[in-house]
Amino acid sequence: MLTVTVLILNVEVLAAEPLAYPFQFAVVTSAALVTQEHSINGLHLNLLYGANENVNGMDLGLVNYRVQNHRSLQADLVNLVGGDLTGFNITQNPFATDLHVLA
Repeated sequence: MLTVTVLILNVEVLAAEPLAYPFQFAVVTSAALVTQEHSINGLHLNLLYGANENVNGMDLGLVNYRVQNHRSLQADLVNLVGGDLTGFNITQNPFATDLHVLA
């Protein structure tokens, strides 16, 4: 059931985000596969710190920053979001301007 929820969130934003990538891996933001200006619709992984415009899908790492919105299953130590945070959150410290946690 959790997988279905994540997939629905991805399908919702695919049309709205034409420059989104399906996968991101970052050691830090400057050492990442996808630059910070792009969104991720899929799996976002980071070792130390990762930043992207939006993330929709699954997010795993230590510290994450989203310029806009975050709609995903999250398991991070610290998660910073400039816009809306929607999804299942296993984060120790979720910081967002508007928090909508489903779990």
